[in-house]
Parts: sequence; structure tokens; C-alpha cells
Amino acid sequence: VLDCSMPKLTGLELIEVARQRNPGAKIALLSAFPSVTEAVVKRLGVDFFIQKPIQLSDLDIIFKEG
Repeated sequence: VLDCSMPKLTGLELIEVARQRNPGAKIALLSAFPSVTEAVVKRLGVDFFIQKPIQLSDLDIIFKEG
């Protein structure tokens, strides 16, 4: 589970690193940025995308389906 805004790498940058190291890993991305859309992150290989603010039920979906 990644956030778009993180200290050293953005979530979008970390997706690339994660895909190189473990191509089969499931990735969930959280974002409050309106410019980050589901269409954009799906092209990057994100399995689950949640727009903030999140509901705990959103996380249930990730862990049950993932």
C-alpha cells in the first residue's frame, strides 16, 4: 500500500521500483491529488486505487481481493 506523497520517493516512483523487484506484487495506491486518476495509475500497473479521504471498507476490499 503506497501513498503518492512520501518522503524520499513518490508512490508513483516506487511503483516502478516495486515492479522491477517483484513483478507479481499487488500494489495499492492512495492519493488525495486530483491529478492522479484511476486511469493514470492503471497504466502504471497499480492493482487498486483509492482516492482520499478513504473509508476503512476501501481497505477491506484491497485485502480481501488482493
